[in-house]
Amino acid sequence: METHLDFPSNSMVSALMREHDWSASVLGEPRTWPQSLRAGLQLMLNSKFPMFIAWGPQLGFLYNDGYAEILGHKHPSALGSRFQDIWEEIWPAINPVIESALHGEASYFEDLPLVVERAGYPEQAWFTFSYSPIHDDNGVIAGIYCSVIETSKSVRNRKLREFQLKLTESLYPLASPHEVVSTAVAMLAKHLAASSCWYAEVDAGAGAFHTSSGWFEPGTPALPDKGQVDDFSPALLQTLMTGSPFVCNDVRADPRTSAFAERYLALGIGSLLIVPVLKDGKLCLNINVAKTSAYLWTTDDIQAAKEVADRTWVTMENVATQHCLNVERDRSSHILNQMGEGFMLIGPDGCIANINAEGLRLLQRRASDVLGKRNAELWTDDLSSRVEAACTEAVRTTATVVIEFNFPLARSSDAWLEMRISSLTRDGLAVFFRDVTPQKRAALALRRSEEHLSALFEQTAAGIAERDGQGRLIRINERLCEILGRSRETVLGTDIHDLIHPDDLAPSDAAFQQLLRDGQPFDIEKRYLRPDGSPVWVSMTASLIRREDTDTADTVLAVVLDITERKATEKALQDETRILELLNQSGQSLAATLDLDTLLQAVTDAGRALTGAQFGAFFYNGKDESGDAYMLYTLSGAPKEAFESFGHPRATAVFKPTFHGEPAIRSDDITKDLRYGTMAPHHGMPKGHLPVRSYLAAPVLARSGEVIGGCFLAIQK
Repeated sequence: METHLDFPSNSMVSALMREHDWSASVLGEPRTWPQSLRAGLQLMLNSKFPMFIAWGPQLGFLYNDGYAEILGHKHPSALGSRFQDIWEEIWPAINPVIESALHGEASYFEDLPLVVERAGYPEQAWFTFSYSPIHDDNGVIAGIYCSVIETSKSVRNRKLREFQLKLTESLYPLASPHEVVSTAVAMLAKHLAASSCWYAEVDAGAGAFHTSSGWFEPGTPALPDKGQVDDFSPALLQTLMTGSPFVCNDVRADPRTSAFAERYLALGIGSLLIVPVLKDGKLCLNINVAKTSAYLWTTDDIQAAKEVADRTWVTMENVATQHCLNVERDRSSHILNQMGEGFMLIGPDGCIANINAEGLRLLQRRASDVLGKRNAELWTDDLSSRVEAACTEAVRTTATVVIEFNFPLARSSDAWLEMRISSLTRDGLAVFFRDVTPQKRAALALRRSEEHLSALFEQTAAGIAERDGQGRLIRINERLCEILGRSRETVLGTDIHDLIHPDDLAPSDAAFQQLLRDGQPFDIEKRYLRPDGSPVWVSMTASLIRREDTDTADTVLAVVLDITERKATEKALQDETRILELLNQSGQSLAATLDLDTLLQAVTDAGRALTGAQFGAFFYNGKDESGDAYMLYTLSGAPKEAFESFGHPRATAVFKPTFHGEPAIRSDDITKDLRYGTMAPHHGMPKGHLPVRSYLAAPVLARSGEVIGGCFLAIQK
């Protein structure tokens, strides 16, 4: 189809644009598009970074290959359509930003949460993007330009880590199974923005379920207390008994639940996620998460639900054990020694009456060294006061008291113990303690890494950048922006290869590829280009950041120093050295001979070398029948035969001032000098003359002041 517009690049979207029927598009035929839109389109299609342009009163939509991946099933029908029709589900959220851009105000958002529909179901996603206005050929704002990167995966990973830490901190102090379940389901529902979340006990043999504690959004229909699992789909029990989660994005569309859709919808369930808990290979309970409408459950959602199921079960087991001890004072060593955490029973007299095997292992003591001793004797002086204060508080309030402290273990001198102390009324205290070093270190490392990285990025005098495996800049500091002469908004998300000087691109890319292969840091000096095209020299050290414990891809951290001034100094020293060497060589040549021809030729050659000229010549000042003529004596950079067919140069307006002792003549382009070409018959350089543009001429004077000739230097461009 003839569009009268050659869409650039060999990308997938470019090919679609060439074949697209634009007659029905709000953008009209491409031949009518203004030059400003074409220029923006060319920039966008040649970029690997996700971008789009919305143009005209109805904001017709154009985008590149990178953005096509973000569109999902909206591509390729989005091509040429109205912006509002494409992203109807998020239009209320982004319309104010679009209006600001259409009024000339650029904007930047980082990790903006949006619920999008691009795979058939609503999906929570996060994006970092920048909106900028685009002007038409008359300087009027006619559209918007957006560069965007989806950050959903990194945000979900961060939120999952934060949720796991918070879940652990919230569950361990709880003293009853009901509190554990109620807290866990409420936290999971909030984390997943669910409408309901509940536990159900399952009798797999009878195919029956019993609804346990749960959290339900106000107005949500009540669930049945008990029933048969097959009443909601035979596939449920079949899936859960294998230990696999049951994931249903849409109860009406999923073939496993479509026949039971009305029953689900009557309970306010449009999408469902169920995670089973199996003990000794048997299904005993499951955790259920639901939303009122269809929703695309992600792997991070499933992982969060699994985390709650596993941790809640473990916590409930611990709580149940504590409850039995508080109520029945079960001192069975067999039960206690099966526990995965330390336990001590402290009598009313403050002496230790019982301790389990895990407790002895953590304290690195023998039973004979502990039993019958006062609790305070187990700890150093500073810890003893803290433990005694916690025991007193537990007795006074009858509530479980939780403390954490440093305690040297066999494997580490910097370990942490968590201690939970519960009062047994008149029978003393039950003390549970466990090694929480991994959790403490993980939380501390997360906090410190974020603080240190933020401080390093923003306070260092060097430019710092983090780029992904494709070369896109995903994090930068202000110093790097200063070095590049660009704003943070224009640099973030840019392909680093677009900023490198073309002559340095190949060695830089080769070094990065080697880094990705072997992980060895490297140093390199290269040039970046500022917006005005001027180069800036930098010294860069690049290191690979391995992310083996997450699903996030490896990234590269680069430290960049501006060495432009150093390079200029080195260049000046090199030029000065070269000049001194030439002067020295010329001086040696002059001192080595008294032959006039040799001396003049050496001087002419040195002058050409010092100035960087292509041609150099010395002409004697003489007279002929017409009054003035100049004889070529020495020539450098070209053979004398190049002048033999032209005769002696004449006293033209350009030549004459030099031979009359007037100041030197310098011209970037002598053909544009007003004195050039004023004398017949050639009116300029004769045909076949050496090509001369840049021109420098200076008189050569004798000691008496007489002008004996002129020195001429030239470049052909």
